[in-house]
Amino acid sequence: MKKILALVLVAVLILTCAIIPASANESDNSLIQPHYEVVCPGGAQHIMVAKGVAQVYTGTLYNPGTLIFSGFAWKCSGCGMMLGTEGSPLRSGVIGRYAINNCSYTDTMALFYGGVTGTFYGNIKTDSFWKHFAFTL
Repeated sequence: MKKILALVLVAVLILTCAIIPASANESDNSLIQPHYEVVCPGGAQHIMVAKGVAQVYTGTLYNPGTLIFSGFAWKCSGCGMMLGTEGSPLRSGVIGRYAINNCSYTDTMALFYGGVTGTFYGNIKTDSFWKHFAFTL
């Protein structure tokens, strides 16, 4: 009796695993879009504290290559993430070109390597990525 019950249970499990994915594939998934939240492990937002000058280079630590831009260095007080921006979000509200992590830094300067991570000229308060960053002195 226990063997028959076990076989029935296994058969139900196999059918369930086969039927659910097949029915999920038949639905219209065209409306499903990925959604990313950029949250800091130290809190809901990255609290980016001004750390002086940022210089972004095309190369590596040992072969820096060409200077792309000089701008502003920021460090997250929660997780230590480093950000170099062409513009100052505190002064002009503009990020411009930016680089994230991949840098060496002191208390007053950060040297970023590997080029520009991206460019952003929109509103940091409403953008789905940048709204998770708060900038301060």
